[in-house]
Amino acid sequence: MDKNSLRKKLIKAYQKIPLDQKNAWDKELSAQIIKAIKTERIKSLHCYLSMPYEFNTRAIIDHCFEKDIKVYVPKIEGKGHLSHWELNAESTLKAGPMGIMEPHEGALMKTEPELILVPGVAFTEKGERLGFGGGYYDRFLATNKTSLTWAACYPLALQNKLPTEAHDIIINRVFMIS
Repeated sequence: MDKNSLRKKLIKAYQKIPLDQKNAWDKELSAQIIKAIKTERIKSLHCYLSMPYEFNTRAIIDHCFEKDIKVYVPKIEGKGHLSHWELNAESTLKAGPMGIMEPHEGALMKTEPELILVPGVAFTEKGERLGFGGGYYDRFLATNKTSLTWAACYPLALQNKLPTEAHDIIINRVFMIS
């Protein structure tokens, strides 16, 4: 199956996940990621602000706020390009051009974060990733060579193999439902 067909199929499937099931998966994945953040002693995190059908990043962001871990989030700045803004508990968020919540004030990220939590439609255990098709994170990850990259993966998103291209970045660690 080609990338676009697989992407459409999986996004439709995500939108049909019962809320109680999604919440249970979000809770389990968040606990795994928070534990790893503690173990790795992460001091700065770049994290996407999730759409309703995606893995919910809120618990991870809240944990980082509680532990004084710097949090940065993306803002769409044009086709295929992101800027990266510091997020705190007082940040004002507004829906951006794709309906994703974005900061509209604050400080720009000046250094590479220690950790980037990467969104995606599908993953393999080896860290291959199928994104949402805009190339935003492929370009961002290509410029952040020292950051760890992690992703949260729902059971239906775990694939044995994905169609990949030379520019695709392998994710360091994919968290999965046990």
